[in-house]
Amino acid sequence: MQLTFGMFPVGSSKMDAARVLRETPPTEQPRARLERLGADALSLTELLHLVLACQNDLLLPARLLAQYPALDDLARAPISDWMLIKGMTTLRAARLQAVLELHKRFATSLPELPIVRTATDAAALLSPAMSVLEQEQMRVLMLNTKNRIIGSTFTVYQGSTHTTVIRVSELFREATRRNATALIIAHNHPSGASRSI
Repeated sequence: MQLTFGMFPVGSSKMDAARVLRETPPTEQPRARLERLGADALSLTELLHLVLACQNDLLLPARLLAQYPALDDLARAPISDWMLIKGMTTLRAARLQAVLELHKRFATSLPELPIVRTATDAAALLSPAMSVLEQEQMRVLMLNTKNRIIGSTFTVYQGSTHTTVIRVSELFREATRRNATALIIAHNHPSGASRSI
């Protein structure tokens, strides 16, 4: 089994875990992985390692997660309880508190996205912009499990006045990246007296 930062074989001792973390190659350290792969590729342990800046106490994220396995539990716990965990300092607690507050503010600032239940709902959202286009376009609405639109519509192809050709993989690339559970694909008909989708 290849060991990566924050993952240890079953039955390993704390000493073994600390050794594995210390001996992790520089290219597999959390900061290098973040730069190479992006934040979504990092484990919760790795993200906490970066937030807490705990290079001199590599097991602090593991101790924190042992006490608070769910982020909700961690966010609800008083800071005084965090301070009981070995290695937690006031500076690290402040960093963690700031990250959790940023997350809370981000979550509450998100606009309520529309729900699409029928083709009429989708047409109502797309028609104002697509009915005036001079060229054919193919656009995709991505939906989550509750049929709410994820993000904004994106254009996957712009064609001529009467044709649109698209590879199927291009339709699904962005939807896969955003973990969409459903798609609505629309294209317009700009030729003729009336333009429609």
